[in-house]
Amino acid sequence: MTDVQRVRVVAPDGIELDTVVHRPASGPGADGSRGTVLLVHGICADLDEGGAFMRLAQRLARLVLWNPVLDLRRTFLEPELPWGVANFGPGPVKGLAEHGELLIGGRFALGRVLFAELAAHRPVDAFTAGGPPALVLHGDRDDCVSFDIARDVAATLPHWEFRPLPGAGHGFHSPEHESEAISVTARWLARGMTAQGGTA
Repeated sequence: MTDVQRVRVVAPDGIELDTVVHRPASGPGADGSRGTVLLVHGICADLDEGGAFMRLAQRLARLVLWNPVLDLRRTFLEPELPWGVANFGPGPVKGLAEHGELLIGGRFALGRVLFAELAAHRPVDAFTAGGPPALVLHGDRDDCVSFDIARDVAATLPHWEFRPLPGAGHGFHSPEHESEAISVTARWLARGMTAQGGTA
C-alpha cells in the first residue's frame, strides 16, 4: 500500500475545515492517524467564516489555490472582467441600493453588509508574511477572476509556483481541464511530500 503520510486534503467548507483547525496538531485523527494537512482552496482566504483558514495556515504543509480571488476590489468592487461587471457593475449596485441585495448569477443573493465588508479584506496580505509553499493554478480564459492578478502576485512570492492552464475558464469545467488540474495538483503535492522525507 502506498504511504502518503496519512495526508488529509480538505475543502474549505465550514464544519470540516473548522474541525481540522481545532484538532490538536499532535492529536490523532478519527482513525488514529497523525497526519499532515494539505489544503486545496478555491475561494478567497480572507472570507472564510470565523477565520478558520488563517488559524490553519500555521499548520499547513502545502497549499493549492485554484483560480483564487486575490484582489477583492478589482474582482467585485471595481470589477474589470465580464462576469464581475455583469454581477457587480453599476446596474447591479443600483439594485443593491434599491432592493438591499445583489443577485449573483441569478442564484446567490448578496446583501449590503457582506458587500460593504469586501472593502475591508485584502487576501494577498494573508500570504505575504510567509506561509507554506503554494501552487496556483489558473485558467488563462477565466472571465470571472483575474488570471493576471494571480500570476503577478505569485511572481512576488518565492514560495509560490504559478501554473497556467491554457484554454481553461473559471472552474475548470471541461473534463479535460478538470483532469489536468487534478493531475498537476496531485503531482505537485506528491513531489513536495517526497521532498519533506515522505513517500507519495
